[in-house]
Amino acid sequence: MQRNTLYAIILFCGFAVATGALLVAAQSMADAYARTVLISMGSALFGAGLTVLVLRLLAATDANQKGA
Repeated sequence: MQRNTLYAIILFCGFAVATGALLVAAQSMADAYARTVLISMGSALFGAGLTVLVLRLLAATDANQKGA
């Protein structure tokens, strides 16, 4: 496994954990606006991590196919 792929997986896991923390924190908020903001930020973090992971995996796959 290439180093960039490993870093992308670690970044995705970190963003997934941060998303979980934001979702848990959103449950304890009394204000509906604050709850919505935390859920939206968590979704954005998860989406960003997933995008980086998919792009790195596709780039690694493409590089392996060109090299073979």
